[in-house]
Amino acid sequence: MTLTTTPPPSVCRPRPAAPRGARLAPRPWRWASVAALALALLGPASALAAGPAPAKHSHAPALLQALRGIDTGPSAAVLRRVAPKDTAGQLAAIARDAKVDGWLRVRAVSVLPLLAAESRTPLIALANTDQLPDNLRWWAVRGALRLAKPAPLSQARRWLTSPAWRIRQAAASGLRTARTATVTTLLRSQLRAERHPSVQAALRKSLRGR
Repeated sequence: MTLTTTPPPSVCRPRPAAPRGARLAPRPWRWASVAALALALLGPASALAAGPAPAKHSHAPALLQALRGIDTGPSAAVLRRVAPKDTAGQLAAIARDAKVDGWLRVRAVSVLPLLAAESRTPLIALANTDQLPDNLRWWAVRGALRLAKPAPLSQARRWLTSPAWRIRQAAASGLRTARTATVTTLLRSQLRAERHPSVQAALRKSLRGR
């Protein structure tokens, strides 16, 4: 006697073929996979194509354009022509604006001394703004001390004892043209106390020939 084992109908029964010309219904997991792949491939490309949104500010376009020069900088006459009203104040506003490109901010504060007496107050205010990056304050400290005649000793002492070594370096460099006996004594005293090599080098350079 031979026994015949028949598999269950669910195993042996073939899947009915779809009618000719009919489309199979898409499986949800396939669409999800395709969508994820497309997002992974196209997402970064589309973000790069769009680029960062331009910063919005209210500064005079002609003044910003004058500051963009790489090999040459604007003269005092050019600055006053493109920003005739409160030129120094407009430059200081650009230097303070974190939305403006860093290069333009540095250029704005570095050209302030060209305006002579008009820039003294804005330079000292920028130099004493602790929230500004040290590279901006460096130019403000140096410019304020180079411009003032005689050098403002109270401000100089404050900057020479700043916790930030770049500010001390800027003060030492700014006092290079102040050749009074009081400034010489101040520089020598600071050199004895200074420990940062870059500040020491600036102090020695300012003391050269005294």
